[in-house]
Amino acid sequence: MMMLSARGPAPTTDAHLAASLSVAVRRLAVSESAHPRLWGGFGLSINLRKANSVGQNLYMMGSSEKSENTHDILTASVNSWYSEVKDFDNRSVREYKFEFTTGHYSQVVWGDTTHVGCGLVQYKDSGFYTTMVACNYSPAGNLIGGTVYPTL
Repeated sequence: MMMLSARGPAPTTDAHLAASLSVAVRRLAVSESAHPRLWGGFGLSINLRKANSVGQNLYMMGSSEKSENTHDILTASVNSWYSEVKDFDNRSVREYKFEFTTGHYSQVVWGDTTHVGCGLVQYKDSGFYTTMVACNYSPAGNLIGGTVYPTL
């Protein structure tokens, strides 16, 4: 098992800001306390010291080749979550209604979220590499009846 670190602000914030700025202008900070701690193949433990409410998106991919590019992995995960926009009902922007097919997208663009922390792990099992990404969002989004992001 090899741990890849995604502690720097650039990969985590760039992809999330690009996604969130497509719908609303906001500030998003990288939070050390929101970074998940991952152990490949052995479960998931999340370190959340100061967050009152936390949302989370998970992403998994597999390949016969090992990926060393943390930025590309994190960007692929955020792009995957954002791709759910095609199924998002715009009537939910002002009064959110949860849908399983768009919950990742709505968490990425949730307007009240101010901090994001992401972690990833890559491990090899039977000649196959599995990469898991977890991003924590504080405060949490996807609140039924809440406003996803401000509109004009």
